Amino acid sequence: MQALTDFQEQWLTALESGNYKQGSGKLHKTTDKVVDRFCCLGVACDIFKDGMRQGLSTVAQATVSCVVYDDDIAVAPSYVVDKLNLYDNEGNNMQEGYSLVELNDDLQLTFAEIATRIRENPANYFVNKV
Repeated sequence: MQALTDFQEQWLTALESGNYKQGSGKLHKTTDKVVDRFCCLGVACDIFKDGMRQGLSTVAQATVSCVVYDDDIAVAPSYVVDKLNLYDNEGNNMQEGYSLVELNDDLQLTFAEIATRIRENPANYFVNKV
């Protein structure tokens, strides 16, 4: 089985922590009245945000802002793709067909369920750069 890098382990631990509220459609949605919502790749953006440019966009609705990470609001920016050794910016699964975006948004798996899938078969999501 492919070993996890420290960055991959940090991200999966954050997904399993219960410290992030799950959302869909965008990496990270925020409002003044509602707790921030993240997709699974948005959690990675949040924990590795010091390496990226950040800003707010009101593209979703006037009352909802999306955090922009290196010009991206819906898929992982290249910084996160490289940091985690993902195959691409949607977290495509090279064996089973469902990307991380689809697991989060379409199948509505919990963060813990997504982390379990990744831990069971890390080579499906991460390029082994040994």
